[in-house]
Amino acid sequence: MELIHIYMTQNDIGGTLLTEIQIRNRPVVPYVRQTHRSKFTPRAIRYNNSQVGLKDILLLGMRDFKIEPYGKDCKLFVSVECAMKPDKQKNSVKRIDIDNIYKAVSDAMNNVIYYDDRQIYHARIRKFKSDINNIYIKIDNRYDTEPDNVILENMSQSAIKY
Repeated sequence: MELIHIYMTQNDIGGTLLTEIQIRNRPVVPYVRQTHRSKFTPRAIRYNNSQVGLKDILLLGMRDFKIEPYGKDCKLFVSVECAMKPDKQKNSVKRIDIDNIYKAVSDAMNNVIYYDDRQIYHARIRKFKSDINNIYIKIDNRYDTEPDNVILENMSQSAIKY
């Protein structure tokens, strides 16, 4: 088994708190929807064990790198990039839904990096093939609602009326 490496930084840049996280040699196990019965299936057990492990890695990294969690009132921007090493299945990177990757990472950060994932107002996710499994995460509290309002206004003005 390969050693898992974690690196974290947190900088206050003009009132914006920017946190960067890199986790090497750690695959992301995609989110699995679970009902009362299905939480004991092999896929659900694998996902739940992965969540516990990822949360522990994040907690240790925050302690070792002296990272402060975001407060309850912060509106956050989150960027997640997953470099994925293909497994034995053909096209395994293509088969994994990108929203399930994001859900797995954001759930692991709940009550660790931020209070709740309801604080995330803007998210960006990307997956790509790589020779090694890596997770790159950037979080900042510079989210501003005004640009979205401008975009929505422009979209409604240019929309075709039916």
